[in-house]
Amino acid sequence: MNRIKPASFVNHVVKVPCSKSHAQRAIALALCTKGTSIIKDLSDCEDIAAAISIVKSCGASIQSKNKDLIISSSGINLKPNQIINCKESGFLCRMFTSLLASQKNPFEINGTGSLLQREMHFFEQHYPMLKTQIKTNNNKLPFKVKGPIIPIDIELDASSSSQYISGLIFAYASQNISGLKIHLKNPVSIGYIDLSIQVANLFGANIERNECTIFFGKGALKPTNITIDGDWSAGAFWLVAGAIYGKMNVCGLNVDSMQADKQILDALKQFGASMDIQKEHIMVQKKETKAIEFDATNCPDLFPPLAVLCSKSDGISKIHGIERLYNKESNRCQTLISELKKFGIHLWTENNTMFIEGNPHTKTPKQVINSHNDHRISMAASILGIGCNEGIKIDNYDCVNKSYSSFYEDLSKLYI
Repeated sequence: MNRIKPASFVNHVVKVPCSKSHAQRAIALALCTKGTSIIKDLSDCEDIAAAISIVKSCGASIQSKNKDLIISSSGINLKPNQIINCKESGFLCRMFTSLLASQKNPFEINGTGSLLQREMHFFEQHYPMLKTQIKTNNNKLPFKVKGPIIPIDIELDASSSSQYISGLIFAYASQNISGLKIHLKNPVSIGYIDLSIQVANLFGANIERNECTIFFGKGALKPTNITIDGDWSAGAFWLVAGAIYGKMNVCGLNVDSMQADKQILDALKQFGASMDIQKEHIMVQKKETKAIEFDATNCPDLFPPLAVLCSKSDGISKIHGIERLYNKESNRCQTLISELKKFGIHLWTENNTMFIEGNPHTKTPKQVINSHNDHRISMAASILGIGCNEGIKIDNYDCVNKSYSSFYEDLSKLYI
């Protein structure tokens, strides 16, 4: 259990960790190549460690040098009936189910913790069209898969998650196909699909997206060197802290990144924060605290920091897209409501929208905050906690290791 102390005024510089979304994609694609790739500027977190473990189990040789990862591969070397453990990463599960299905040998995908309870309807719906056998546990893990995927022109329902699409993009790219296309119905989080295309193209693919259609041109994957962007999902918490408490200088964020969560800047602008956006850092300072209306359908990981931001507004804010929250590490809709109410914040939902009534005088919770083993809930509660008059307690706070292992070390610097 961790105790978060109050901080009357925030004025701090923080460097965000690398984007685990960006890193996981690069690590997977390095496995598919023949040669040595270097992935630069990595941070420690459980999801990245899980990706490294998977590619190592599939035949890649791994070396670490400072913050760089050197991956030498001769291509995917999947043993018959090999078990692939994705730990608690939904993205790794969805990506590697497709990527490894490009191979002939049968394999099993499994995981741990909350991932075992997350439903994934996509595979049994679409894989028969790709001549791939998959058996799920009522659309939950474990999966038993027998490929190879036969790439074809295909139309896919992309309304529940972009992560399935990223996995198939990599599966197609790993087979060096050309002249085919994937058409997406009702796609969400299109920015993360674009991120997958961008990283695959850096590795030698030739992929384009035109609205809802992805085109595969001639191009073969090859080793490359790639520097990983800073994580906008993590950075959003510090940017929000500056907007509601004082001033924050956040380093390491690429404003040209494909990460969907950079839309936090649009929310902060609505809120009325003062911002200075530079190549080296982004400064956010408290100014106005207006209620906002924001559609988070394509960036659902922003819901926790957005809820914190809106809790300090002068009115009732609306965040649309709550249907994207039900299948995360926790049911984030229920979790945000239950835990933020302990701070005296009134939240409710109607249809697909969360309403948050701002309260500048956040009360100190009498109860322990339950993170629900959800890294983003723990971080959100911590940012709220520094604005309380007394310290707060968070149970199972170290779940932040999933994406941001140094979060509490960075938080402690607020008090120096």
